[in-house]
Amino acid sequence: MSAITTELGRLSGPLAYALVAALVFGETALFFGFVLPGEIAVVVGGVLASRGRVSLPLLMPDIGCGG
Repeated sequence: MSAITTELGRLSGPLAYALVAALVFGETALFFGFVLPGEIAVVVGGVLASRGRVSLPLLMPDIGCGG
């Protein structure tokens, strides 16, 4: 679990948006919640936004469409 959050924390730009959306989608639509932690991806996305690596206004609809 910590390896996933560490790698997500290093991302920036379009790859970060895509990975956060894919993890949220995988948890909600594919029922991979026990393998792909969507909530953690959302929190890490928020941390990335607070650090200026991604834009929060762009991240919010990305998470909404993923979930």
